[in-house]
Amino acid sequence: MTKQGKPEMTPDWSAVDDLIANREDTLDRLREYFGEVDWREKKSGYTGAWFERFDRGGDRSEVKDRFTSADMIAVSMLSIIVPARAAWLLIDDPGGTFTQLLAQIPTDIELVDVDAPGADPMSACHELWTQARRLRGVGPTTASKLLARKRPHLLPVQDSVVLAALGSPDIVWEPLRQKLRAGLHGQLVELGVEAGVPDKISALRVLDVALWMTYRPGTDSGPRA
Repeated sequence: MTKQGKPEMTPDWSAVDDLIANREDTLDRLREYFGEVDWREKKSGYTGAWFERFDRGGDRSEVKDRFTSADMIAVSMLSIIVPARAAWLLIDDPGGTFTQLLAQIPTDIELVDVDAPGADPMSACHELWTQARRLRGVGPTTASKLLARKRPHLLPVQDSVVLAALGSPDIVWEPLRQKLRAGLHGQLVELGVEAGVPDKISALRVLDVALWMTYRPGTDSGPRA
């Protein structure tokens, strides 16, 4: 993704490399985030652990090509409230734009498997991003979480914490695709398996959670010694 007239900035991957190098710390943080919580006992936990799984997911066959009220609830689990008018336009989709674009994006392809930046289905992903961003009150973080809910294996969650850790203010789909293909994807899968992350959780989400848990406000903003 590029901004009009501006080249995409190259992320600083040192934070990601640190996650891999500090494996035990990363595993601990993943286990903390995705650990099961009994809400009736009012134990602390992370609602975002259910982002992909709430209502059986946003990419299941019955709802994969349309936004639903469950998707709006799911993004609220990541501390995002979609403005009422934007939520209505996404769900009701008066012109059919969102449904048409989602229908062009398969649910069974991962970002690591995309052959080239301009190859299908990325052109439809870019247009879906553009259309979502045109809705009043839908900023880049909200848009990324909406798209990640519908295509969790292809499109990453990108919030201010993650982008700051990467030293990049821009969307990082293409450089991330290259990094995944250079070996990061397999490393993330291994981390997820070893940490006991639920099967439905994508490698992209493993990366997002690991970065967020390491660099979020209130932490030491880096790997533990």
